[in-house]
Amino acid sequence: MNAFKSYIRPKKGPETAPAPNPTPAMEMRESSSIAPSTAKTPATRSGHATPNRSRPGSIHPSGDFRNNPMEEVNEIKCVVAMNWVYQLQNEYMWNSGSLGEGVVMRKAARQFIACPPELTTVRGSLFDASAELNAKIVMTVSTRVINLIMQREDLVYIQLKDGLKLQVLPNIAFLPTCQKYQNAAFIKDQAILIVWADSPKEVLAQAAAIEEQMMHVFSQGMSPYGEGMDEKKEEHDVNVVEVNAEDGYSKEEGYVEKPRKIILTQAILTAITLILIIAAMASGWRKMAIEIAVDNSYTRLALLVVTPLQIWLALFFMQAVAGCAFQLFGPTSQMVSNSKFYSGVPPRRLANGNLPHVTIQAPVYKEGLYSVIDPTMKSLKAAIATYEMQGGTANIFVNDDGMQLISEEDAQIRREYYEENRIGWVARPKHNPKPAEGETAFIRAGKFKKASNMNYAMAVSARVEEKLTAIHRDPKWNQETENYAYQQCLQQVKDEDNGRTWAEGNIRLGDYILLIDSDTRVPQDCFLDAVSEMEASPQVAILQYASGVMNVTTSFFENGITFFTNLIYTAIKFAVANGDVAPFVGHNAILRWSALQDIAYTGEDGSEKYWSETTVSEDFDMALRLQCTGYLVRLGAYTGGGFKEGVSLTVYDELARWEKYAYGCNELIFHPVRYWFTKGLFTPLFKKFMGSGMPLPSKFTIMAYVGTYYAIGSAWILTMLNYFLIGWFNGHLDHYYVDSFKIYFAIIVVFTALGNVALAVLRYRLDEQGILSALVGNFKWIFLLTIFLGGISLHVSQALLCHMFSIDMSWGATAKEVENTSFFEEVPKLIKKFKFTFIWCFIMAGGMIYLAVAPPPSWDIRGITAIWPMTTIVALSFAIAFTLNRHQDPEKADRVSNLLPRLLEQPVLNHKWAILSLLNELADVDSDDLDALALNGHQPRGSSSHDNTSSQEQSRPRASYNPISFNGVPQSSNRLSRRSREKGTLGDVGRRNQSRNEHVVNAPDNHEEDHSEVKNMEKPTEATLLHDLPFTLQGLSSTYLPFSSRSTLDLPPSLPLPVISLLHTLAEPSLLYRVLSDFVESSDEGLVGQSLRSAIGMELRSYLGLLATLEGEIRRAIATINPDEPRGGVGKAGVTLKRCVVWTREATMGLRLMSLMAEEAKSRKGGQLITMIHSFSSSHGDPFVAAFAERMLTKVTRPFYDMLRQWIYNGELSDPYHEFLVREPSPTQDGSVPIDPRRAPARSVWEDKYKMEENMIPSIVTEDFARKVFLIGKSLNFIRYSCGDSAWVEAYCKDASRELHYGDTATLETSIDEAYKTTMARLIDLMESKFQLFEHLRALKKYLLLGQGDFIALLMESLASNLDRPAGSQQRHTLTAQLEYAIRGSNAQYDSPEVLRRLDARLLDLSHGETGWDVFTLEYKVDAPVDVVITAWASKEYLVVFNFLWRIKRVEFALGSTWRRCMTGARGVLATIDDTQGKDWKHARCCIAEMIHFVNQLQYYILFEVIEASWDQLQAAITKPGATLDDLIEAHTAYLKAITHKGLLGSARSSVTGARDDSFFTSQLHHILKTMLAYKDVVDGLYSFSVAEFTRRQEQNARLETGTTKGRRGLTDDNDGHSPSPHLAAQKVLNSNPYSYNRAESPFPVSTGALAATTAADSTDAILTALRVRLGELSRDFRTRVNVLLGDLMVQPDADMKFLGVVMNFNDVYSPRKRRRERTGKTPGTVKEKEKGKEGGKEKGKEAEGGNEEAKVGAKEKDEGKAKA
Repeated sequence: MNAFKSYIRPKKGPETAPAPNPTPAMEMRESSSIAPSTAKTPATRSGHATPNRSRPGSIHPSGDFRNNPMEEVNEIKCVVAMNWVYQLQNEYMWNSGSLGEGVVMRKAARQFIACPPELTTVRGSLFDASAELNAKIVMTVSTRVINLIMQREDLVYIQLKDGLKLQVLPNIAFLPTCQKYQNAAFIKDQAILIVWADSPKEVLAQAAAIEEQMMHVFSQGMSPYGEGMDEKKEEHDVNVVEVNAEDGYSKEEGYVEKPRKIILTQAILTAITLILIIAAMASGWRKMAIEIAVDNSYTRLALLVVTPLQIWLALFFMQAVAGCAFQLFGPTSQMVSNSKFYSGVPPRRLANGNLPHVTIQAPVYKEGLYSVIDPTMKSLKAAIATYEMQGGTANIFVNDDGMQLISEEDAQIRREYYEENRIGWVARPKHNPKPAEGETAFIRAGKFKKASNMNYAMAVSARVEEKLTAIHRDPKWNQETENYAYQQCLQQVKDEDNGRTWAEGNIRLGDYILLIDSDTRVPQDCFLDAVSEMEASPQVAILQYASGVMNVTTSFFENGITFFTNLIYTAIKFAVANGDVAPFVGHNAILRWSALQDIAYTGEDGSEKYWSETTVSEDFDMALRLQCTGYLVRLGAYTGGGFKEGVSLTVYDELARWEKYAYGCNELIFHPVRYWFTKGLFTPLFKKFMGSGMPLPSKFTIMAYVGTYYAIGSAWILTMLNYFLIGWFNGHLDHYYVDSFKIYFAIIVVFTALGNVALAVLRYRLDEQGILSALVGNFKWIFLLTIFLGGISLHVSQALLCHMFSIDMSWGATAKEVENTSFFEEVPKLIKKFKFTFIWCFIMAGGMIYLAVAPPPSWDIRGITAIWPMTTIVALSFAIAFTLNRHQDPEKADRVSNLLPRLLEQPVLNHKWAILSLLNELADVDSDDLDALALNGHQPRGSSSHDNTSSQEQSRPRASYNPISFNGVPQSSNRLSRRSREKGTLGDVGRRNQSRNEHVVNAPDNHEEDHSEVKNMEKPTEATLLHDLPFTLQGLSSTYLPFSSRSTLDLPPSLPLPVISLLHTLAEPSLLYRVLSDFVESSDEGLVGQSLRSAIGMELRSYLGLLATLEGEIRRAIATINPDEPRGGVGKAGVTLKRCVVWTREATMGLRLMSLMAEEAKSRKGGQLITMIHSFSSSHGDPFVAAFAERMLTKVTRPFYDMLRQWIYNGELSDPYHEFLVREPSPTQDGSVPIDPRRAPARSVWEDKYKMEENMIPSIVTEDFARKVFLIGKSLNFIRYSCGDSAWVEAYCKDASRELHYGDTATLETSIDEAYKTTMARLIDLMESKFQLFEHLRALKKYLLLGQGDFIALLMESLASNLDRPAGSQQRHTLTAQLEYAIRGSNAQYDSPEVLRRLDARLLDLSHGETGWDVFTLEYKVDAPVDVVITAWASKEYLVVFNFLWRIKRVEFALGSTWRRCMTGARGVLATIDDTQGKDWKHARCCIAEMIHFVNQLQYYILFEVIEASWDQLQAAITKPGATLDDLIEAHTAYLKAITHKGLLGSARSSVTGARDDSFFTSQLHHILKTMLAYKDVVDGLYSFSVAEFTRRQEQNARLETGTTKGRRGLTDDNDGHSPSPHLAAQKVLNSNPYSYNRAESPFPVSTGALAATTAADSTDAILTALRVRLGELSRDFRTRVNVLLGDLMVQPDADMKFLGVVMNFNDVYSPRKRRRERTGKTPGTVKEKEKGKEGGKEKGKEAEGGNEEAKVGAKEKDEGKAKA
């Protein structure tokens, strides 16, 4: 601050008086010691006051520079800011030192200064171009990258990020005519970049942002010339929302989008509205009809006259009821799609190139220039800059209606502002219908002057265009000639108006016009989407954008109106998206200029008009005329509230707004009363509207909207009428009359309750707000809106009546700025505005009190239904004036009055008035100036004489490139740029200003370069060495101890060896310090590594503290030494080199240890780094090393414990550098794509989302601890995302979270154990209760593992007939119906519906020749997160088990039915043929019984010994205390593996090969079951044969009896021919089932003779023989396979499987044998010879037969195995 004062405060004496124009040399010399400030002239926040207002002279101390003229103060500020920017330009290496580079700044209008001053002497240089450009501050940037890019000859632009292109100019002479809004341009011939901005901070940030953008383009492999951008452009580099896969289209292609769909939802809503109205009216008519029927009085039919008025006033109410229902339950997808009148998604963008020109038209009045207009212009300039970089052009066209009304000084400020920002403007004369002498009459037409203002400005622009069109353009015509011609034509127009019209700048209108208000904000990237949609939709004349709200204050009233405005826009978007016609609100809309010209008309004054000046609602008139011409109005809702508008700041402005709307509505429909007899009741505009082609539902909507104003305006009249009617005639009124209390109640229910709930639900459904926050936000404003809407009835009716009776009424412009006033200042204004309201309120209140307290007899009104509505209207009309009016808080004045005396009484502060002066100055400084002032605190400083590396420098600003809104502030850094370190100067400033400090900066470099000169110096004494020792220990060069490199310290060669030895010892900490300093300043991609650097840095600071103490001791010792004593008196001084070695020994050990850690840290990170440091603590024997490592661990492990805390309490992995013991797999690590926890299956989230990183587990924790940590975080993450219980996780984190740090082992272990137990218990509880995991497991056991016996039996019985048919004929709906029947007919019906809905029947893949039994299966569907346990693999295993059990059940069912048939037939049919087939049936029944026994034993074993036993084990595992989800998964997996293995479906050890085969038992059981089914089919054939034989015998007996009766004996040939043949019946059975057992699969083929007999002779014996042969073959096949199966079961290691073999052969009916391991290929005869002599002939035969069978079975299975492989 002293430096600041010394520069700018005038000193006594003429030689120090401040010069009005300081020389450039002084500017350059003093720039490094002055606080920077923006050069912008401080202006007031109002457009009326003088920008440089003066202050009382007493506020500044005597001699303060601020007492000087304001021009001098501003000039000083400009000089300071310019030199500050120039200094940073050199520090950032943006200045190559070439002539023509520097900074130019405007200090006043048309006055510029430059740095370096040589710029002002070069003609045609940066200085002249900047003066013509007229920018606030201009700076050059020259870097090697820019020089490299500028080498190309044909450059037109430079490609930046997001498709933006920065202009390239051939030379600096083109700078004044460039696209200024881009705020930057490359100069081709000089290979430099020129940037300009409105403040020093912005110009620095912009230059840095462009540099960063260019580096980004290079880093992404893209070309800065824009080549190949479409192919290489990445998705995240594009800020355009694509609506289809096509590329952008060019304007020349003439792309026209396909006709959009028409949404009919609004038509349905309107129909419902009309139905409600008709129903309500019919209810009243019904009452009237009943009354007429009772009293026969038809006079009450006169009440029907008010029916049209009733319908009109009730239209909006009923529409609100229907609309709320649609908001609650109707569709919402139309709000995020495009339709005819609505755009919910952005259009397909035009390709960058020749884009249409856009004009931004902004009508303004007397709004504050810097408080209202300037922020709007900045928003527009940002949007224009983006559009220009996309290839388009735009200009701002201000219609300033206040320019000729304000003072000349303020008008001049506006002119300069418009000129500086390249804003075209037109200003018309003031309203002067009765001019004074010497004045010219001028009328500003219209009640609301906005329309006539825009018409006037557009007419001036059109006249200029007409003159330009008449000019002949030769081939040499260029842009410079065009600009000159334009200026001439504009001047001609102004001359024609004789000075009446003021205009400057570019006022030409482009293809499209963006119409805005003075307080509008626009999105930065909005023009390209707008022109793209307009180009693609030529039928659209107006694209109205849905707007957000921009708040100026935080007042309750403004926030309430903000809520109401957002409500209106939400309703508009909902209605238009439903198919309603889009409204035009008069701002924030894109207009097609050609469409406006099509509907232009000639006004009464003969000029061409575009906007209606005779109506207040000029926007509605414009939209109606356009739509009648065939154009469309469309609503754009895809900007997300990017367009913002201001709302009313006071109740006066909001009332005026409602009055204008009401006046405009009445003006739209009705003529004033005095014109009713001449012009009619309705206006031509209303007739045109009613007869237009606008959709009928939209007409109803608009009429409903207009009707609201009449309903509100008539509220006080009808309520007052209701008060007297109900009060005096209650009971005598017609029932058709509805009193106000009922209407009041209906309004409360519909608008206050239902409307707010529906709005909240709609915003929730659109993901705009949460349901609770939306409800709270809606109901919060009920009080304000009740007062406002309930109190405006008088004001709305006033506007309606004023127009109806031709009473003059006008309104001023809406206030855009806050005006704080006191209550007493507001009272006169309140009385003036609300005087008639107050009078009416007092009269009605007095009258109501009188009629309720002391009325004449029979004139009292005391009923609540009469008093309540009237009281509400009176109270709200009175309250609106006081409750909603905004006043200044008087407490602020009291605080100032209290604080000022307390400040003046402080004895410590000496410069109280200076402090107040500074605070007063800061109050008027912009935030940008304060930021720039704060930056001065980081200015580079010169080093001290001993520390040449302590100088600081600002690093380059880093911010994203925003062409206008540069919000990034340059940040400071402690690292000098490379060029600054090498040169030791600050660029040109250092070269021109060789101050002492700058030479000191070079001193270390000079020492390093000339260290060889030390050898020639005299021998240093010990005292001299002690003097230099503190600097050496800091790693700094000194006179006798210089550093020749970063790792080398030169010692004087003339010293004795003992001293050299001591210096060697002392050199170690100095070199270690330099190495560690470099390590600390280096960057590391790791939080733990950064913590290590921070810990080492703290230790180094402690080391420097030791050196500071040592330096103090050395200085005190040197001050007391006597040079004449031995050793120079050092020994008696108490400080020697040896003692310094002793004092620094411990510090040296610490530095040595840190150096070792730093070296090891280069190849480690995270947990590895912690393990490395912990090894010094746990395994090193030196107590100092262990204690030092423990101290380091306390600091280094902080990031680890922070990540641990986030993981175990929040379930979130906060590990950006992969240092934690948990990692999230990335594509580069395991080849898989990272999992989105909200979309991936739960199994993937649990198993694959996180993995434990073994090598990152630090040694400070155990593996069991790490496993618990891993499970805790993984479980919390699973609970949050997969189980959807984030609320519990947040609550748990809030309750259980605690700080974790190294060393507190007991607390850490306790925390982990508690978190482990809590998390696991919660997860298991969720899986059990919320997701019913155990219920699903039980259901799988019951239905897929056949645990529900009655269900399975009924299902199989119902499906048997269907499944016997071929697989291709199966219908799934039939199977599903049978499944439902089985559920309803069994105990399964009592299961949970949640379980039953997951059970489904489906068909497997079909193959040729299969039946329904082969493809039918049951399926049980599971969802996330249950599929973590019941995985896809588990579901497949359940399917396999079910299919196997279902096959067994089917065999049991088939055998049972055959057995019942045989047993029933044995007592009937079969008994008669026992002589020929009795033995066959005896063998068949025995074999079937044997098969049934086998099936029953197999079922019992699987269902009870396997499934039930495994289920008990599963139950025990999942219910044990402390079970985790991993335990559940493992237990369920083990459960399924046990079922598949022990249930003969898994792998088994083959008795032949000795190896394990996954399909070993499955294949055997498959063949056994097929053999059973084949045997069952043959038995059925035998039964059919027996029945046929029985029939044949019965018929033969009957014929014999008949022949005997006729006298004949025996049978004739004729009779014999009629007898049925059992051969045919049996043959039919043999051939009837093509899906039966295939004999080729049997190792025992049917004998050829039998088959020949079967096919050759139609003989009964042949058929019977064939059946007997097949039964024998199948019986032997079955026994053989069972023997093999039992032999294989004998060799299994599982006891249960061995026991199965014992149970099946409990009476040794089978002969189990092991299959031989080696196949010999010998014939059965050879086997017989081998077995000869062992047993008798019969046993030998059996053995040989068995061997033959075994060989065949083995060969068959081997062939099948090969085929399977």
